[in-house]
Amino acid sequence: MKTILFFLSIIFLFSCSAQKKNEEKLKALNVKKWSQFDNQDYSISYPSTWEFDSSGQMGTLFFMRSPSDSETDKFTENVNLIKQTNLKDYDLDKYIQLSTNQIIKLIKNSKIIESKRVKVGKHSYHILKYKGLQNQFDLTFTQYIFFEKEQAFLLTFSKETSKEKAYKSIEHQILKSFKFKLWEENEVDE
Repeated sequence: MKTILFFLSIIFLFSCSAQKKNEEKLKALNVKKWSQFDNQDYSISYPSTWEFDSSGQMGTLFFMRSPSDSETDKFTENVNLIKQTNLKDYDLDKYIQLSTNQIIKLIKNSKIIESKRVKVGKHSYHILKYKGLQNQFDLTFTQYIFFEKEQAFLLTFSKETSKEKAYKSIEHQILKSFKFKLWEENEVDE
């Protein structure tokens, strides 16, 4: 499916925007001020120091990225939301299977770390966490995948695997803050 390959490519391209950090500096990551993006379909909170872009560049509904951790930082941790439409032959199960197969096929040394369904009221979404090599970066991705009305919404947090502990709290807060307004119960619960 060329469209899914395109969307996976977008995730990886955004992931490679700016690496090599001072671990002590990362341990001191502490977000004091948060901003919020809110529209008719969803809302999300993010650290106010992060760059936020909802212009739709490269097919995203939004893209946000952290500031560089140091002058030698070649990768910036980031979050994006992508919407894929016209999925009339798919449901969430079929879409997850297709996505998992594409990850294994496209990401060098890929490994699925977690794949689980989460129920929110009468709706479900899927958490897919995986890692692998993309360009010269060892990356870990956490995706929240929502499926509604023949559309898939992929909310992805991308980080260097070596910084996973440093960004764990921020990742959790950002992903947890996402509210999908197309559902009556709009809080993402994990």
